[in-house]
Amino acid sequence: MLDAGYLVFEMGVIMLIAFIGAGLAIKLKQSVIIGYMLAGILIGPYMTVNIFGLQYEGLIRDFEFIEQLAHIGLILLLFFVGLGFSFEKLKKTKEPAMILAFINLGINFFAGFALGAFLGWPLLDTFFLTGVISLSSATVTAKVLIELKRLGKTETEYLIGMIIVQDFLAILLLAVAGGMIVQDRGSSLSILALVVGIVLFILFFVFLAMFVIPRIAKHFEKIENEELFVLFALGIVFLASALAEVAGIPAIIGAFFIGMVFADTEISDKLRKRLVSLRDAFVAIFFISFGMMINPAMFPSILNILILAIPLIILNDIFITSALAYLIGFSPKASTSIGTSLVGRGAESVLYAKVGSDVQGATKGEYLYPFAGAFCFIMSALAPIFMRKSDALYRFLKNRISEPLKYGGRLVSRVVRTMVMPHPLPIYRRNRKLVVVLAIFTFSCIMMIVTSGSLHILALIISAWTLYFLWFNLADTMGHPTRRANFPHKALSISEKWQGAAFVTNMIMGALISIALICFVWIYVWWVSMLVLIGYLVYTVQSMKSIYHRLVLKKPKKKVIKLRIEAKPTALKESWKAKSRMYNRRNGGM
Repeated sequence: MLDAGYLVFEMGVIMLIAFIGAGLAIKLKQSVIIGYMLAGILIGPYMTVNIFGLQYEGLIRDFEFIEQLAHIGLILLLFFVGLGFSFEKLKKTKEPAMILAFINLGINFFAGFALGAFLGWPLLDTFFLTGVISLSSATVTAKVLIELKRLGKTETEYLIGMIIVQDFLAILLLAVAGGMIVQDRGSSLSILALVVGIVLFILFFVFLAMFVIPRIAKHFEKIENEELFVLFALGIVFLASALAEVAGIPAIIGAFFIGMVFADTEISDKLRKRLVSLRDAFVAIFFISFGMMINPAMFPSILNILILAIPLIILNDIFITSALAYLIGFSPKASTSIGTSLVGRGAESVLYAKVGSDVQGATKGEYLYPFAGAFCFIMSALAPIFMRKSDALYRFLKNRISEPLKYGGRLVSRVVRTMVMPHPLPIYRRNRKLVVVLAIFTFSCIMMIVTSGSLHILALIISAWTLYFLWFNLADTMGHPTRRANFPHKALSISEKWQGAAFVTNMIMGALISIALICFVWIYVWWVSMLVLIGYLVYTVQSMKSIYHRLVLKKPKKKVIKLRIEAKPTALKESWKAKSRMYNRRNGGM
């Protein structure tokens, strides 16, 4: 049992160090998370320094109690993340935010799994490594957006919506991973039982959000005593966390979902105001305790992971996600702004590292702590630089991309924008059957990754059927938006517009077929998926060149007659008068 005096000393040191670390981080215009983690490293048990014969081995050696407080901080942090997940806010961004969130997270997860496979890590450790590198930080992004005064820009609303959806998906994935590893029970849940348990858990909170909380929230609003309200709020947060533990998934998932239940109620603002100070104190303890677990001596051993992960994520977030944002209808400048805003990493990455280091069966936990700390520090420091230079990046890419690629990109963007982006007029009606088939395709691809044997083959057959259906229905679905789209070359005939629609359809189908092939071959030979990606890239470039030659270069140029009105305005005016009088005489006019 810890000595009471030593415990008080520990708490005092942690709070003062948190104050100093956060103050320095703010002074250097960095996230306070970085300041907390660096402070934790300095006072943790792994910090050993010998200066002039004086040995320093950290101020805090035994921090079992501190870890329990950190767990409370993590629960409160996830509760506030859930409070930020508002369905009302998502209604404004709808499809663009969800599409970008799914694609960006999918690409980053693919990169993370490829990195883990290349390093030879076990699947469980690879999953948590992937979570560390994949999740953008809402805190870092929002902080820099405020500093750059970009909150009023159109793309910012979509960007925030996208990160919210990413957080939700990340929590669901963490729930699945946490449920698959049942500690202290000696056995693992089957995938079917796990899915059923999580679905029932989510349905319970959906029931609360739809039928219970809206009816009783107004009564909670009447609680005027601040002390009573705080006790009520903490009670529901910790009970929801305990319910998650009973369901076999991490307690933090329960905190997230109960926060989400209250997100659109009248008391959400009151919950934030009353609990924010408590959250900040415990969250600071969490990040400092995380820093304490980082062993600086491990930094050389994770250098190779950093060298591979940082360029990979920069490529995915800045270039690939920016390109995808442009292809679904955002302007070029808005697209690069979205891509550069996703670079920062913070609490979400630390969360995956913390859970991944503690779960039973993890063998690379000692690497996850220092890697997550260094990775978050570097990416959070790079984020403001990239975000400030987003316009310069746009100009750089604009001057170096060839005309065929520009034309092909504009063509895809203008057709897909009609289908995806919000519009004041109902110019496109969503094909619900197509949406359902795409959902089935996504599920089949996930099943191909996580299963083997007969289930793996069954998932492949389902995927092939959905692709067959999409192939014959996507072109017809493209018909209406194609007729409405404002093509980059305005003088296109009907047949040429249909060529453009076929080009867009082939691009989408090529991407879906590539995804299915990658999911199928991954469990056999993972590096073959890289060949599939290269093949799709070559196909895309060749298709863009082909459509450019067919619709632009081979189209006969029309003669343009230029009237130099400014040269002789009086003579030109008299000429038009003379022609008008001649026309009136011939037609019997005055």
